[in-house]
Amino acid sequence: VSDVDIGLANTNPIRLRIGTKHRMTGLDLPLSPYLQVQASVGRLFNALGANLTLLGVRAGLGVDYFLTRRISASVGFSTDLGTTLGERPALYGTHELLVSLGYAW
Repeated sequence: VSDVDIGLANTNPIRLRIGTKHRMTGLDLPLSPYLQVQASVGRLFNALGANLTLLGVRAGLGVDYFLTRRISASVGFSTDLGTTLGERPALYGTHELLVSLGYAW
């Protein structure tokens, strides 16, 4: 998983995440809960010459509800905790709530 965004004042963050997702299967319900853990590394470019290399951990949980065999509705919540490197490291944390619909081909 990776993402690239354009930040404030022409800063350019890039982050690479690698991790695992464990899904609970075998329930007699159309639900499929999951837990995911990811490690992330990134860099913020064009930020006034500061060393803004990022290291972090992201943990989340969610559930997929299968409306039909191919269509699902999902809700997931994750927390990203990390730090920047350099002379003056800064800790940060973000939270994310994702609601989505999916279709399996």
